[in-house]
Amino acid sequence: MPSTFWQPPERLPTSGEFVEPTGARADRTEIDLFGVYVAPMSLMLVAVWLVTVGLRRLAAGFGLLRRVWHPALFMSAVYMIVLSSIVLGFAQWGRYV
Repeated sequence: MPSTFWQPPERLPTSGEFVEPTGARADRTEIDLFGVYVAPMSLMLVAVWLVTVGLRRLAAGFGLLRRVWHPALFMSAVYMIVLSSIVLGFAQWGRYV
């Protein structure tokens, strides 16, 4: 009796693609940055860090960081919220993630 839980793949993926848990194939995407291929997630992390630095300066200017219990924890949460928003935006757009 054949197993209904796992089916062997029709072919093995090549080096430029990977298989998602659903079985769908997707291409890996790298961005050429001055001759160095980097993952899109690393560029998103840098972009989110720059946005968070700006938000931190804005929050400090309005005195918001003096009103929160733990400023570093608050800014970590802001970083995660902005990162999640950008990653979900790219996933919705259907590119690089």
